[in-house]
Amino acid sequence: MTPRLTDILVWLASRDARFWTVAWSLFGLHLLTGVLPLRRTRGRRPWLQPTAYAATLLLLLLGFRWPGATRNEELNPDESQLIASALTMAATGDYWGRVDGATTGPLAPLPLVLPRLLGLPLDYVAARLVQILLLWGAILCVWRIFARCFGERAAPWLTLPLTCAIAFTQYWDFVSFSSEQASLLLTALTVWLLCTALDPATGVVTAPRRLAAAGFLTGLLPFSKLQVAPFAAVIGVTGLAWVAANGTAVRARLRAAGIFAGGAAAALLVIVLTMLARGGWNDFVESYVLTNLWYAAARTNPWRDSPAVLHFLVNDSWGFPYFYYPCWLLIALGLAGWPALPPERRRILVLTGALFCVAFGIVVAPGRSSQHYLQLLWLPMTLHAGMLAGALAEASRVGSRPGRGWRTGLVWLAWIGLGVAPQLYYRTHDWNPYLAPFCENRGRMPGNPVAELVRQWARPGDTMAVWGWAPRFHVLTQLPHATSESNAERQISPGPRRPYFRARFLRELRARSPAIFLDAVGPGNFGYHERSVDGHEVLPELRDLVAARYVLAGDLAGTRVYVRRDRWRP
Repeated sequence: MTPRLTDILVWLASRDARFWTVAWSLFGLHLLTGVLPLRRTRGRRPWLQPTAYAATLLLLLLGFRWPGATRNEELNPDESQLIASALTMAATGDYWGRVDGATTGPLAPLPLVLPRLLGLPLDYVAARLVQILLLWGAILCVWRIFARCFGERAAPWLTLPLTCAIAFTQYWDFVSFSSEQASLLLTALTVWLLCTALDPATGVVTAPRRLAAAGFLTGLLPFSKLQVAPFAAVIGVTGLAWVAANGTAVRARLRAAGIFAGGAAAALLVIVLTMLARGGWNDFVESYVLTNLWYAAARTNPWRDSPAVLHFLVNDSWGFPYFYYPCWLLIALGLAGWPALPPERRRILVLTGALFCVAFGIVVAPGRSSQHYLQLLWLPMTLHAGMLAGALAEASRVGSRPGRGWRTGLVWLAWIGLGVAPQLYYRTHDWNPYLAPFCENRGRMPGNPVAELVRQWARPGDTMAVWGWAPRFHVLTQLPHATSESNAERQISPGPRRPYFRARFLRELRARSPAIFLDAVGPGNFGYHERSVDGHEVLPELRDLVAARYVLAGDLAGTRVYVRRDRWRP
């Protein structure tokens, strides 16, 4: 940020009234786009209202979320891991064989490479601004899906609960960058392409290229986050079912199915070819497939506890219940009107309903209490509730007698009253915890003695290896990781795959010989504190390698900093 912009933001953040006045003004400006005239220029489609909607939506998201986005420090270690992956991808041009994203694939950190390519520091501010852009794109896709089904007038209002949920959130696990956000954008974009590739009434293919693109993104979805593979399965099966039942000639249906399935196959082929070209096939099978199958089976909470775990996750996430429970009620009310809905609306409701059901399985399947999984509910819950509300409002208008328009008004009153009003109540009755930290740090990273010591010894082009669970040091120093991972959790914690990851860590450390080696096991660090139990010395081969090649430069804040011997100058 420029000094001038920082001064303006400090002035806004220094008084709650200033911040909220600007934020709510942007909210009101965004609402106005829902009633703007749909002007046409020389017979072209309306442009003014959609353009204003997209622009004011981005301003709205920034207006409410910039204090959290500019808190330039780690909120979740997973966020640091994704940033470290992007730093390494930008420095090496590789993913396979250089980065192990654990449950995330190459598409999760890929958007973060952009700031680095533009010559900007890839810190927490940059990552969270990219996150806002990803969520902005996801909302725009949902808006265009509703516009396709119910028109430009209804679409902004049907999208509003999702807009509020994303703009108003201040929960730390939603503020930080996570793999869910890229997955949300890809899922929303895939559903939009599929919906706009077919005629909504007949299911006949009207845009073959979009159908191919929908198939391509369906094939890519599992490589954004393995956990969202069920979304890809639902979209894939639904797409094939739609083209198989569209009433056209058999040859036309087979061709459409081939286009869709061919797009998915092309995506898988691209992934496999890039993997083989970089020699990452073995790591893919061992770490992305086998290890994640073990991870899914090694649940912390048994399946029988899933309802209780879900209840805890929802109620422990600030503000999320004001979106979650009203959305459930809207869906229940909408399903009561199912008999009145026409077949073409039921077709897409089957898709949104399947995504809605699968989303809950995705959240509870890992058997772990991770609130950031809840972000995967934003999209399917809004889509399903909005499709039901829009279809009911549409059905209440068709064939209604004069004076019966109150039914349509009742649908919209329930939508705004349940979908938006509770979130407005929450946002007007809660404080923003990020204003004071911004005034204190002005968007800068707080000082860290370990990072300062590393910077004294590091040179441009250097890499660093970390033993422990501290990927934040890659972000603080802007050094890529030398080994495949930015943390050694799978090398330290017991598990059936630990021997493989330990052997790979040693092999890569020997081959790449980074300038800096950190042992982040000690008091004050995340995850591991006892050096006698989890320090690098517990692995004799690693202990001997570090002793032979590195010199201890300092032991600060529970972290030992080692410098390669040829770099060491007493």
